[in-house]
Amino acid sequence: MLRLADMATLNPKLIKVVWRLLPIAVLGVGLTYILWPARCIIRETPFKRRCIAHLMLIRSSLDWYREENGGRLPPPVVVGPNGQVHSWRVLHRECRRRGYRLEEASDSAHNRQVLEEFYKDRWHYCYWDKLASKDPNQEITSYVMLVRGKDPRCWDPNTLPRTAVLIVESAGCGIKFPEPRDLLYEDLWKWESPFGPGKLYAGHKYVHALRVDGAIVLIPQNLPKDKLRLVLDGIPVDGVEVSSPR
Repeated sequence: MLRLADMATLNPKLIKVVWRLLPIAVLGVGLTYILWPARCIIRETPFKRRCIAHLMLIRSSLDWYREENGGRLPPPVVVGPNGQVHSWRVLHRECRRRGYRLEEASDSAHNRQVLEEFYKDRWHYCYWDKLASKDPNQEITSYVMLVRGKDPRCWDPNTLPRTAVLIVESAGCGIKFPEPRDLLYEDLWKWESPFGPGKLYAGHKYVHALRVDGAIVLIPQNLPKDKLRLVLDGIPVDGVEVSSPR
């Protein structure tokens, strides 16, 4: 480190250059401190919109199912006409448009081809989900149903209030898109926090969620447990943004 006593030995021109550059350096540090939060917000905005677009597609897919099934929501585990077991996720509008067959297994040649084409559009995971985005097969999803009860096969989502949260973002869950597996409500409250990989989690500021009535909820990842319970059960909480129901 340069000592004050050594300053006299330096070239006077060098000293002048240093003093002229010093205010610029200080200004640069100050601007970085001020503008960095804005940069983070700008960077997050496209991902936020993308996640909301994903949930809107899920919402329209659920609406499509309701129209064909007397207004009822699909169960977490969908059983085909031949007893084949599927996730509710394969009822996605884009999967059905491509001809996904419930009478076949999810890994049948036909359904594999349908899913491979679907995966190319990347509607099934958030870009900030590191586990899903790095999956070479593009099979991992970021969106799961929040199942009340211990056995998804025995739970009926139609028992939920209209304002309750049904679908949540769960980055890092490691669940494959056609796999009939979701997030159990009871598991959220195990251990210290309900937020984290495999629980309620996102690579950005908010966890995006979809209510039964179609409203989209932005859940802050620092929300206390007592307030989170209220939000998931459909009770308004200050500081939690909720879009208008469809």
